[in-house]
Amino acid sequence: MFENVRAEMARNGYTNKDVAKELGISEWAFGQKLNGYSQFKLDEMAKIRQLLKNNLSIEYLFFADSIRGGANAATN
Repeated sequence: MFENVRAEMARNGYTNKDVAKELGISEWAFGQKLNGYSQFKLDEMAKIRQLLKNNLSIEYLFFADSIRGGANAATN
């Protein structure tokens, strides 16, 4: 789930712990969101997009699964 977020985090050298700290949530909570057990809030999506600094769209990062026909995507 959220493979594009994971890939961009890796390209930019961010760990789950790094991103969780930037979002002000626990590493566990961030992991829950990445694995689809809870939802990202819109402000969290925007903050992650800003953190990655690659001019990537929210759609690419968070909704690519649904665009490709996958069952899992972020909602808000």
